[in-house]
Amino acid sequence: MKKRIKCLVAIVICTFLFSLTAYAGGTLMTWEGTGIHNKASVQSFDVSKSTDITISSTIHHNTCYPTQPTLYLTLQKKGLLGYDKYKGFTHKDRGSKTFYTTVEKGTYRMYFVTEGSTCTLDKVDITGSVSY
Repeated sequence: MKKRIKCLVAIVICTFLFSLTAYAGGTLMTWEGTGIHNKASVQSFDVSKSTDITISSTIHHNTCYPTQPTLYLTLQKKGLLGYDKYKGFTHKDRGSKTFYTTVEKGTYRMYFVTEGSTCTLDKVDITGSVSY
């Protein structure tokens, strides 16, 4: 009888620890685009409660080279009449950047706007992700 109880307790503990590990992080959405200038993400993501998220962004190439591009990433939340700005982030120059924020329960997407210092219609090739 004691062996069964110990085995049951071990199973419950392992199940609990596995569920914690599974919640510890995951990808909510990703993006990859070429020639991006003024565009909403194709994907969106939902969170069921207040959640800390990480936004990772990489600028690979820009059309107004050698000027340094600026990518404005806007996290938009879905409302009754569409998406509205929730929070904004600025990614200057080529390379990778990481941003951290907290979102409330809801549906979100990213919106991308680019500009170069001498080229108002600078377009960039980008990749990125949102994770928790």
